[in-house]
Amino acid sequence: SGADTITYSLANTGVANGATVTPYLTNSSNTIAAQGTTSVNGGSFSATVPGRSLVTYVIPTAVMANTVTVTNPGAQSGTVGTAVSGLQVQATDSGSGQSLTYSASGLPAGLSISSSGLISGTPSASGSFNVTVTAKDGTGASGSASFTWTISGGSGNTVTVTNPGAQTGTVGTAISGLQVQATDSGSGQSLTYSASGLPAGLSISSSGLISGTPTASGASNVTVTAKDGTGASGSASFTWTIGTGSTGGGTCQVSYVKNEWGGGFTANVTVTNTGTSTVNGWTVTWSFPGDQKVTNAWNANVTQSGSAVTATNMSYNPAIAPGGNVQFGFQGTWSSNDTSPSAFTLNGNACS
Repeated sequence: SGADTITYSLANTGVANGATVTPYLTNSSNTIAAQGTTSVNGGSFSATVPGRSLVTYVIPTAVMANTVTVTNPGAQSGTVGTAVSGLQVQATDSGSGQSLTYSASGLPAGLSISSSGLISGTPSASGSFNVTVTAKDGTGASGSASFTWTISGGSGNTVTVTNPGAQTGTVGTAISGLQVQATDSGSGQSLTYSASGLPAGLSISSSGLISGTPTASGASNVTVTAKDGTGASGSASFTWTIGTGSTGGGTCQVSYVKNEWGGGFTANVTVTNTGTSTVNGWTVTWSFPGDQKVTNAWNANVTQSGSAVTATNMSYNPAIAPGGNVQFGFQGTWSSNDTSPSAFTLNGNACS
């Protein structure tokens, strides 16, 4: 009989972007092939169609995923309290017509990113932050870039708190009020004050006034801090000794005998109770005029904060009878000034 007519069609359904399917007749009269699929990765297929047959073939191919590339903006910096000028994250997509949505992790506190990739805000905390920005398109393809964002603690202002020196008080007697003083190198800055380690019953206002009535005796290491609107701050530390007001020690006398050599010294302290009642539990305080540092002590627990020094009784020598005394000593170092202290207190009361 006569030759049959073979009708064929091969089509790219659009699943594989960029693929071109071109059917053609090979030299073999009964073979149809397709060409032009080299732009699609991951699939190939050939088919032989016998006469008088209708055959449908699905040609396997692999879809090429879009590639999203985020431009790394590089290391960024900022300052607490100062708004960033705005950082626009940039990205490209290998797929045409794709819209990108942006997100970020690790941003400094106070900053945020919009869906269009603009980072803005005012940093509220200092530190070094590892930031990752990500762009994602409608197919789910995404890309990221990571960088460091460093936030400094302020505008470069310097806050200096004046050390009020060692303070004393008595349980049950209101203090007259201690106004903490501070200066700021930045003009027009308002300072807010805080304190840690205050004796029980005392508190500080935001304007720096310490007031109240002590409720417990003992020596407290106090730190006062002033902070301005840019986040810059300064601190000062001192000792505040509260006496019981009922254990004696209304009058006292202190002898300070020093043995000095280059860079070092020892001191022996004698505290005499010149009052008429026994001191039960004692705390002696003073401040060094120079740069002395206590390294070890005997017959007393001695602590130092800056120039302020506090010595308290051991378990075996808590009492000082009227007319009696207690002796303790310590060793220390100095660099340029080993001037002996001249003012001492016993349980919050000044000694001669």
